Amino acid sequence: RWGCEVITVGSEAQALEMLEHTGRIPAIILADYHLDNERTGYDAVHGVRRYLGRDIPAAIITADRSDDTRRLLRAQCLPVLNKPVKPNRLRALVASLLAPA
Repeated sequence: RWGCEVITVGSEAQALEMLEHTGRIPAIILADYHLDNERTGYDAVHGVRRYLGRDIPAAIITADRSDDTRRLLRAQCLPVLNKPVKPNRLRALVASLLAPA
């Protein structure tokens, strides 16, 4: 109902494989902070950006409220949406990521 097409993947490797096979470029990236194999959404966002050679708007969704994590994500200019995610907050975040710079 929000006019979005959502493509889900479980890891940076899956995201890169999907990009390679489809040639599609995402309008935004929403990544969970804690991924499998001690990887993070931060790693995945930067991997996808590197692969595409573009600064795709992105945000991290997490239940991790530690100061270290907040500092890391703030330093990378990645907005954070805390779990549990409320639909109105998610919609506002998506709108802000899609807004012209």
